[in-house]
Amino acid sequence: MPKERLPISISLITISLLFILLLAGCTPRSNAAKVEITPTVKPVEKTATPQPTLPPVPGSETFSELLQAQNGDILALWEDGIHADTQADVASELAEERSGQAPEDVLHGDDAEDCLACHAPTAILAHGGMSDTQTLSYFFTTEDGKFTADTAPMNTSEWPDISCTACHNVPEDYPNSPAPVGLFDSQTGKYLSMNSTSELCGQCHGNLRFETDHLTFETWANSMHSDTQADVAGELAVELSGVTPDEVINGEEPENCIACHAPTAVLANGGMDVATAMGYFFTTTDGTFTIDTAPDHNAEWPSIACTACHDQHNPDKPSYFDPETKTHVAMGSSSELCGQCHGSLRFPDTDHLTYDAWTTSSHSDTQADVASELAEERSGETADEVVQGEDPENCIACHAPTAVLANGGMNEVQALSYFFTASDGAFTSDTAPVHNEEWPSISCTACHDQHNPDKPAYFNSETNVYDPVASADELCGQCHGSLRFPDTDHLSYDIRLGTGAINVPDQQTMPIAACTNCHMFVSGEDASNSSMQHGHSWAITVEEANGESSFACAKCHLYENADAALVDVETWQTEFQSLYDTAEKNVMAADEALQESDNADLQAKLEEALHNFEFAGSDESGGFHNHKYLMAVLTDANQRAVEILAALGK
Repeated sequence: MPKERLPISISLITISLLFILLLAGCTPRSNAAKVEITPTVKPVEKTATPQPTLPPVPGSETFSELLQAQNGDILALWEDGIHADTQADVASELAEERSGQAPEDVLHGDDAEDCLACHAPTAILAHGGMSDTQTLSYFFTTEDGKFTADTAPMNTSEWPDISCTACHNVPEDYPNSPAPVGLFDSQTGKYLSMNSTSELCGQCHGNLRFETDHLTFETWANSMHSDTQADVAGELAVELSGVTPDEVINGEEPENCIACHAPTAVLANGGMDVATAMGYFFTTTDGTFTIDTAPDHNAEWPSIACTACHDQHNPDKPSYFDPETKTHVAMGSSSELCGQCHGSLRFPDTDHLTYDAWTTSSHSDTQADVASELAEERSGETADEVVQGEDPENCIACHAPTAVLANGGMNEVQALSYFFTASDGAFTSDTAPVHNEEWPSISCTACHDQHNPDKPAYFNSETNVYDPVASADELCGQCHGSLRFPDTDHLSYDIRLGTGAINVPDQQTMPIAACTNCHMFVSGEDASNSSMQHGHSWAITVEEANGESSFACAKCHLYENADAALVDVETWQTEFQSLYDTAEKNVMAADEALQESDNADLQAKLEEALHNFEFAGSDESGGFHNHKYLMAVLTDANQRAVEILAALGK
């Protein structure tokens, strides 16, 4: 543990009301032009001293009533999500960052942020219609016309949050006429047209409209999730030439490419089934795919859109869009969501088994280990003392960083208290795991920013944001090394680099071998478990279906089989353990012998011996990692201890 839902009806709302992922702050004002579509409200006249001129949205109350009567489940979903609870967040930010500023300063000053535009755009329609500055004053307390550190929400019953009409241009004769997707612009009182659901999300969760620090859309746009059509076309051309779209989806060896690569594609072109979507988005000849099959109707292909993994009415709860039923299916965890396509949870015959491999790894089962360490080493300490005390250990940060997102969100200290039993606020020798179903272990999203999963990054449980790293090796080193927690006793990363010991020359036994070369190796043999699991068991051996094993060493040592390689590994580990036992005996003896000595030279020598002995012991491979270096470090520690004992006549 380191220290430290189609014909236009109400159901259209199910599939087109867009999510805005995590609203956490105000948004700078826009200077970008947008295409306008016919609004259902009159535009707001904006002047230097604006007056209320905007009437309420026609039929807006009827719309809510229709939702409740015809599709109350949608409304219930929304009410349970973050889109229905935004006022307190705005108040907090005004209090913390805008204290001393007037509403006019916030919205139109030198450092303008249009909080209303994203957090509650239709708020300007309240109270008979108001200007944006009046709206901000109406909904948040001020003192002498300025926000203060005590600014709080007011007139809360009229605050609309991110309402249905924030993302739907609802006509007066709804539901007889469609309610197209469009963002209500609080600056103009008009609706802005969108080309896609993801583009709508990007208005507030990206810089499409504002120079914002919420860049989820941009992150997604630069990821593999935003560019999937060419990959599907290539596979159809290479592996499914001569097959019809229906045979691909429903044949003897079905492959539902749409379900994972672009599930919301079935909503394009007025709506279609999965097989029809395959024929629509990829070229065929005489109804079959050929070697020349290529992407078609590219502009309508959504890739893995925002709404593929988020129910737009409750975006903070993991769910996937099922193209067969055209509904979202809720998931118990983010890892379970990933496992729908990156594992066999939905498609047992898939060759993508990353999730399955993860479930077999120690990364998927970490709670009991943390509980044991708390019980054995931290009995009598509070969660705050464990994380922030004199001898801090931030267990959550590495063992389950996304645990801070559970239970509505909490900090690391609260998470430790929530997930492990205590007595009178302190851990005891009986401390055990609790709320097990919410504990994420080292989830997929601990090491992958889900909006850009192919770029190495770790979830920082202190800041609740992803910190990118330069390489997979550096990602490993955050928890299996001293990169983030210098006082950790997990130092495999440092030892692989061959640095950190005192008075022992830096050395790398296998300088070109990175952590992932051995622990996430892929054999290259198609349909092998090694290939399908993508290294997410982190084991250096992978058992294959035929009973044989793929072994990481054989990737480079081509003429060495698994059995022979394992003998080498065990030999190195045996050598290390023998020397470790000897060094431990002597270092501990030297430490005891010097308890009552004030010999500065011997004390300095002991400090070196203890450091090197503990450094070598912090390796997690049993002496295999950088073997020669480890042996040199242990030899030094032992030699120093022997010298101390000799000097003391022991």
